[in-house]
Amino acid sequence: MNLLEAMRVYVAVVERGGLSGAASELRLDEAQVSERIDCLERYLGCRLLLCREHDDVACSDAGVAFHVCCRRTLSAVEQAIGAAGPHAPAVPDALDAADAPDAPDAPDSGTVHAAARDAAFPPPGAVQVSSTRLSP
Repeated sequence: MNLLEAMRVYVAVVERGGLSGAASELRLDEAQVSERIDCLERYLGCRLLLCREHDDVACSDAGVAFHVCCRRTLSAVEQAIGAAGPHAPAVPDALDAADAPDAPDAPDSGTVHAAARDAAFPPPGAVQVSSTRLSP
């Protein structure tokens, strides 16, 4: 699963008010949108959408909180790409390692091993976060 793409799909579903609006915006069919939401919910281990029939969605409490965090994350990704300078590419429709330019001596950059992808996005709760305050 491409976590950033799944987040983009989720945000589109919530903000467009349904699967068909999101599908239209993202140039996907409704089945693809639904599949990505299902996959995201399985990954997170909770329901994000209580109702997603036709063009009527209702978010769970977790879904509301996740939407806010997704918006921040996607905005940060856009800013990071913009910070790379005027020669940075536009934010791609589907952020995926398979779309990245080839690195020198890379074996086959179009193929991303499942274990590497899983390591890049460990399951929720698998990473412990601590904070350290740095003095100026």
